[in-house]
Amino acid sequence: MSRLIVTGDDYGLDPVVNEGIVRAHTDGVLSAASLMVTGRGFDDAVRRAKETPSLRIGLHLVLFEGTPALPPSEIPALAGPGGKFGSAVFATGTKYFFSGAARQQLRREIRAQFEKFASTGLKLDHVNGHNHFHIHPAVLDALIEVATDYGKPAIRIPWEPLRKSLAAGPGHLVEKILSALLIVPWAKRLTGRFRRSGIPAADEVFGVYESGRVTESYLLGVIRRLGPGVTEIYTHPAAGRCPEIDRHMPDYRHEEELRVLTGPAVKAALEAKRIRTAGFSDVFGN
Repeated sequence: MSRLIVTGDDYGLDPVVNEGIVRAHTDGVLSAASLMVTGRGFDDAVRRAKETPSLRIGLHLVLFEGTPALPPSEIPALAGPGGKFGSAVFATGTKYFFSGAARQQLRREIRAQFEKFASTGLKLDHVNGHNHFHIHPAVLDALIEVATDYGKPAIRIPWEPLRKSLAAGPGHLVEKILSALLIVPWAKRLTGRFRRSGIPAADEVFGVYESGRVTESYLLGVIRRLGPGVTEIYTHPAAGRCPEIDRHMPDYRHEEELRVLTGPAVKAALEAKRIRTAGFSDVFGN
C-alpha cells in the first residue's frame, strides 16, 4: 500500500509563503507544512493553520540562515552579526562540529524552537530542518533527545532514491550522483538511529535534488513510481516573492510549484492511483 505525504517547507517565512502553502492544500494536493517558528510570518502562519485544521503542521528547525528563538546574547556561539545564524554552509557546519560551546547552545536553541511551537497549541506532525541542518552530526543527538520529550514526531531523512529520481527527472545528473554518494551512507545510519529511538520516518523522500524547482513532469514521474510504504515529497510553494526569497532563494520557482500542486494533472494522477495525501501523524499515528 502506498501512502503519500506532500509537504510545504518554510511555512512562516513570510505571509506570501503562508498563502501559497494554504492554497496548495485547500486547492491542491499538499497535505502538510513545516513551520519556521522564528520567521516574520509566524503569527500569520499560526492563524491560517488554525483556520485550516486539515493541514498538518510540523516544525521546520532553523539553525542556519535565519533568526534564533533565543536572544542572541544567550547563544553567542551560534548567532553572528545582526543576531542571525550563519549563511555559509561549510563554515556554519564546521563551527557546529568543532565548537563545544556551539553544541551546548544548539541543544538549548532546539528546545526553545520546540517550546515555541508547543505554545501555538498546534499538534506537532513532524520535524525537519532548514537546509536539512537537522541531520548535521552536532545537531542530531540533541534533536533526538528533545524530540523524544515531545512525543517522537516523524523526522525527515533527506535521501532520495537515485534511480527513481533520475527516471522522474533526468536533469542535474552529476549533482544527483555526487549527492547520492555523499548522503546514502549517512542516511542508512540515520534510519537505524531513528528506528532504535522509536522515531518514525518516511521510507522514501523526493524533492531533495529538485529543491525549489519541482516541475509537473517530475512530480508526475514520482507519482507513477510510488512503491509500497510511506513516501514524502517536499516542496516550496508561495503566492509571490518576498525579501527572504530574493535574498536566499533567488533561483527557486515558488510560484511555479504552487501552480503544479494545484493543477489538474497531479490531482488526476493521484486519483488514478487512488492515493489521498496525508500528514505524518495520519500515517504513523503519533
